[in-house]
Amino acid sequence: MTATAAPAVRRTPQRAPSLVERLAQLGKILRPTPHVPLAVEGLQLFAKLEYVNPVGSIKDRPAFWILKRAAERGEICAETTVIESSSGNFASALAAFTRLVGLRFIPVIDPNISATYESFLRRTCDRVVKVEERDDTGGFLKTRLQMVQQLCASTPH
Repeated sequence: MTATAAPAVRRTPQRAPSLVERLAQLGKILRPTPHVPLAVEGLQLFAKLEYVNPVGSIKDRPAFWILKRAAERGEICAETTVIESSSGNFASALAAFTRLVGLRFIPVIDPNISATYESFLRRTCDRVVKVEERDDTGGFLKTRLQMVQQLCASTPH
């Protein structure tokens, strides 16, 4: 009895999904926001339940679409580091979505951020930059924006 060798199988190396493809997959978790009717006499009034979005806020959709459109236009790629001045829901959404698709994200925050958001960002992001110096208006916005410019100039991609 002769043993027959199994036929040779030529395997094609699998291509890693592109950033655009990964974002398209991610987009499947963004469902229409549910609306709940409210009982108000004489009015047809609904509450939009934004908390059911993946990261829990109204900012989930803008964060996703900004990333998706930037990838489709070739403005960002798999090696891109996203840098944004934000201390709240938008930063949290960007942090979650960039992590899910393999992008690096650096939020620029200030002392006004809540402890909960800061903790989430520090656990989720590659790096968090916190400015401490007030700008000429007494706030932190201009200082944060200057830091974003510095980071963009010194960060590849």
